[in-house]
Amino acid sequence: MEMKQIGLWAMVLLLAGIGSLSGCSSNVGGNSGVLQLTVDADPPTLDSAFALDGNSYNLLNNVMEGLMRLNKDNEPEPAIAEKMPEVSDNGRVYTFRIREDAQWSDGQPVRAQDFEYAWKRILHPETGSPVAFNLFSLENATAYMQGQVEAEEVGVTALDERTLKVTLVEETPHFLQMIATSPFLPVRQDQVEQSKGKFGSEADQMVYNGPFTLTEWQHEQSLTLKKNDHYWDEQVVQLGEVQIQVVKDATEALGMYTSDDVDVVPLNAVTFAAFKSSPELVTHQRGALLMIMFNSEEAPFDNKNIRKAFHLAIDRERMVQEVLKNGSRPAVGMVPPVIHDHKGESFRDQAEDKIKFAPDEAKKLLKKGLKEEKIKKLPDIVISVTDDDRRNLALFLQQEWKQHLGAKVQISPQPVAQKMDRDAAGQFQMSIVRWIGLYDDPMSFLEIGTTDNPVNFGRWSNQQFDLTLQKAKGNPDSAWRETDLIEAEKVVTEEAGVAPLYYESQAFIQKPHVKNLFRHPIGPELSLKWATIEK
Repeated sequence: MEMKQIGLWAMVLLLAGIGSLSGCSSNVGGNSGVLQLTVDADPPTLDSAFALDGNSYNLLNNVMEGLMRLNKDNEPEPAIAEKMPEVSDNGRVYTFRIREDAQWSDGQPVRAQDFEYAWKRILHPETGSPVAFNLFSLENATAYMQGQVEAEEVGVTALDERTLKVTLVEETPHFLQMIATSPFLPVRQDQVEQSKGKFGSEADQMVYNGPFTLTEWQHEQSLTLKKNDHYWDEQVVQLGEVQIQVVKDATEALGMYTSDDVDVVPLNAVTFAAFKSSPELVTHQRGALLMIMFNSEEAPFDNKNIRKAFHLAIDRERMVQEVLKNGSRPAVGMVPPVIHDHKGESFRDQAEDKIKFAPDEAKKLLKKGLKEEKIKKLPDIVISVTDDDRRNLALFLQQEWKQHLGAKVQISPQPVAQKMDRDAAGQFQMSIVRWIGLYDDPMSFLEIGTTDNPVNFGRWSNQQFDLTLQKAKGNPDSAWRETDLIEAEKVVTEEAGVAPLYYESQAFIQKPHVKNLFRHPIGPELSLKWATIEK
């Protein structure tokens, strides 16, 4: 076993381009206030009205701050709000007080008006924000987006500079978790207007109110964060600087780690094997789902039976064992195991497993679908994927569909930002999509399948699904609501509105001197506020 472990290490180090583990001291450790990280892609935007990807979420969580923030125990706690809000007896009206010492990085105070402007900007019909659905719990939010009411009627109002009144459509138990996420961040109106369309695209095109500021952004290369001296809780922040390198290749990132050039790097299927017994290994279960979205408006995936055929022809257990190899689990429904029900137990324990590997049934469904479409064979099919390690996942799927369905599928790897734009425009046949739950409730995953949801890129539509979710949203009976959520998950799975693939587990190697780097299962992955370098 020890020789096998040494062999794996040697293989990884050879791939990384280094001959042995360096014994020299870390050039990071010389500055105890500097943390060095890597990311696999440049964040497409820091505009909270358009941020959809994990890297943007993470960066925003550390340079910005909303009314609430997830704490070390993954619970929402007051952040820019000075205390927990006052809540009306019917649970619909929240009144927040803004901290007197809350400031932007240019020294101006954070005002209640910054929250009102930001939320209404996302909902404005001309903004076209893909994250607007997160704010639909606000009174009249949907009507405003549809041009039926004026902005003044939306359920968020600054009563004065330090008082924000929020009115919801109905009681929403997870609302405080929701407002700890990026769609609910404040934004300064003057910064948006001065940027002339570049807001969130460059380090100097916005101001910050979180633990750090973004001082340098060399796109596709690196980002530099520095401690925000105007942050209200700045005495808690121990890091003086965070340097982030954009490194798309996991093996290259590993080489930087073993050369002591960075403190933390993610592991992929190959590198995980070499470090799975290392004391520096850190694993983390995320509330993230990898799935296939089908373009349900275009042939051949406008046919339910053809979608189901591709859905059932995937051996997900073999996929996680042979391709991922990092502790990720095969998906058995839309909602990951880390998401809880109303009793605080895993929702998955209550909802039955709804996904199976059934290649024979898949062949019959494909034959039936082709007959319904009056065609003898499938047209050319392309699956879109980001140009990173997910290409290996696409290769596995390509082989599965060829073996079990006789389908020829081409793979189209694309840069993250380009793929996101093409997905949003519906310019795909099949697309591998990663969805991160923003709050600890099954609705955070299921609602993306509703007909009018902007991130329902495949435009799948099912009236029963929509009505069942709508009924769940307005149901004060938690047990009954849960029954509706289970039924909704059943509908989207049986109709193959999407094809869930796996629940994500992340693996990292992290230097022992890095302490208090907190990772969250939902919402933003990483909080740097409490991190320290201890030599």
